[in-house]
Amino acid sequence: MKLRSLREVRPIVHSLLLGAALAVITVLATGTLVGCAGDDRDPQTHIDKLKDPVQRPAAVKRLLQMYEDKMTEDKKNREGDHVKPLLDTMVEPLATLAQSGELDERTQGELVSFLADTRHAKAIPALVKAIQEYRPDDKRASDYDTRIGDVVRNIGEMTKAGTLKSKDLNEALLKLFTTMRASTPKAQNRAFFRVLNNTLLLISDPAWEDRLITLLKRPIQSAKQKHMKVITNEVYWQITAAEILGELKSKKAVPQLIRTILTPFKANIQTTAINALIKIGKPAIDAGVKLLNGEEPELAKYAEAEYIRAAEDRGQDVSKNKKLKAAAANAALNSAVIIVANIGRQECAEPMLAVLEKGNKTTNALIGRELYKLPADPKITEAFKKVYEETSVDQRIPPDVYAKEGLVESAGSFFDPDLAGWLAENALELKGEQYDVESVQMTVLGIALKASTPKNWGSVTKLLTKLPEVKAGTKKKWFLKNAKSTKGGKAPEEGPYTEA
Repeated sequence: MKLRSLREVRPIVHSLLLGAALAVITVLATGTLVGCAGDDRDPQTHIDKLKDPVQRPAAVKRLLQMYEDKMTEDKKNREGDHVKPLLDTMVEPLATLAQSGELDERTQGELVSFLADTRHAKAIPALVKAIQEYRPDDKRASDYDTRIGDVVRNIGEMTKAGTLKSKDLNEALLKLFTTMRASTPKAQNRAFFRVLNNTLLLISDPAWEDRLITLLKRPIQSAKQKHMKVITNEVYWQITAAEILGELKSKKAVPQLIRTILTPFKANIQTTAINALIKIGKPAIDAGVKLLNGEEPELAKYAEAEYIRAAEDRGQDVSKNKKLKAAAANAALNSAVIIVANIGRQECAEPMLAVLEKGNKTTNALIGRELYKLPADPKITEAFKKVYEETSVDQRIPPDVYAKEGLVESAGSFFDPDLAGWLAENALELKGEQYDVESVQMTVLGIALKASTPKNWGSVTKLLTKLPEVKAGTKKKWFLKNAKSTKGGKAPEEGPYTEA
């Protein structure tokens, strides 16, 4: 009975022992496999996985997360004790991977964005390739487009910090700029066109000079609404070009910057062109003075032709309009005054004053309006007063605005209390049609109230009492020069002191 029991128990015990042995072997094998997988906290573990297409996307994400964690530990300091060793280990293999073309678009976008954010020297080849291969077409913007925007922004930060000098990258960025149309969704996405503009300005590579001047030469054929996309693109390209040429202080760009100011079709670019000339300095002053003195007949003809072309583009017939003809003939001089006055250095004063001595009333009014931009000098103030006194209340200057009111408005920018008081005294004796006189007096009063001192307050008070009273709650309107008569053939239809 007992012997039989032992025979029955033996197979059971054997099975149990065998199972235990297998379990030990399995545990040991598992331990060996785990050991092969490496430490998840070691970046090299995940760098090794980059070679395996199956494990690669997860490895990239883990490495990027490590970077974020270390940046948090080091309070966003890329040179910190935790971040720098990590970057020195992982940037190069990740940059190599980014150039391989073996990643899906989303992972590729995340990777190049990360590489740019590291601002590490070994990331630059990957950034160059990403910019070179980017296509700024007119399709809807995707996550990858946003990532490229991050890349360009970080390139700007690297340039600002002085840690980036790469001719290849500069060339790639300029090519991207010249092929990107500001009117497209990708350019508008998170203001990418502005991000690129800012980065290009920070770089301002002298090697770009000739190509940027060529960009400025491109004409704008029409300002009509149907051409708005073309205008938007050209304005973006040419404003950026003018800004960079100003940063470069490009003497070669002066003639084309002046031509930009002479064409009404580039009105949205002109302020930037003037600012560029201000930065360029002496060469721009010399060119502006020559134009001011009538020594550039070819430019004068160009300015006149462009003024006429712009008027015709608006549907106006210049041949039948004397005012437009006069404005066209005066276009170059008007622009020259603006150029020289805005440069505003001491050496600009004498040429401006010299033209006043021989100019006609229109020219002098144009110059007088810009005199406040020159360095403060009693001679400048006296010249302004003379122009003001010689200008009638009904005189107009291009583009068909009242000259005397324009002079009064510019007087406020002299920030001279004595001049404000003088204007108030002068306003008491103005001659002309009532509504012309009162319109100028009202403008003078606004300046005098802000700038006059107690010694001039008597004239200001007299001017205030001389003007018609405006009842509270009435709507103020400007006088119309050719208003229909309601009383005696002279009363304005709408004026600043009439009730609406």
